[in-house]
Amino acid sequence: MSLPKAVEQLCGLNCTASPEMIETVLDSRPAWIATIDRIDLRKQEWYFVDNGSKLIFFSVRDPATMETAHFISK
Repeated sequence: MSLPKAVEQLCGLNCTASPEMIETVLDSRPAWIATIDRIDLRKQEWYFVDNGSKLIFFSVRDPATMETAHFISK
């Protein structure tokens, strides 16, 4: 899956705006961080990692508060 396709899948028609993609590196792999702001959910920070033939994307949240758990320095 491509990066634009992954963002489209997460947003659907519910994103308030196109998310800004911040480039970074995770475990020596190209990666991006974006805040997905959907009308029907609170803002969530998502991580996208280029793993060769596959794009891995995930969000890590505190289960009690559902706030983004930050673990990558920007």
